[in-house]
Amino acid sequence: MASRSTSSSSTDAHPAHPIPLTPTALLRRDSFRVGRVVRSHGLRGEVLVELTTDRPERSAVGAAFVTEGRDLVVSESRPHKDRWLMLFEGVTDLQRADDLRGTVLWAEPIDDEGTLWVHDLIGCAVRTPQACPVERSCQCWTTPQRTSRSSTPVPWCL
Repeated sequence: MASRSTSSSSTDAHPAHPIPLTPTALLRRDSFRVGRVVRSHGLRGEVLVELTTDRPERSAVGAAFVTEGRDLVVSESRPHKDRWLMLFEGVTDLQRADDLRGTVLWAEPIDDEGTLWVHDLIGCAVRTPQACPVERSCQCWTTPQRTSRSSTPVPWCL
């Protein structure tokens, strides 16, 4: 029997280590890491955000994120190179934007009928090509698959 790893990755739906039971952590327990604030941008409170999702709903006005300190709601958003410039409600100046540097953004899962997400694979039965049961998956991670022109993320599960 394979031993279960206690390591955690950003694609784990539920980290291996316990989460303290604060109101934010309780909400985050059912949420997923979708990005982080890289730095402030300009004087009026905009921040540069690196999203780890390709869902357009995450960058739309009104999108909500949970952080360790507070909830953030997008009031303005626009693409900037391979990232997003966002303005959050209540963040109106450079100092407040600087305070968000490095903040991890969590969001609730999007219910999309017929779509299988990586976190849906945790706990699924793993079988050999001959349909023999092996184990249940306990973690997933993504590795790049090199093609002639680009990298394509490929999920692997244990």
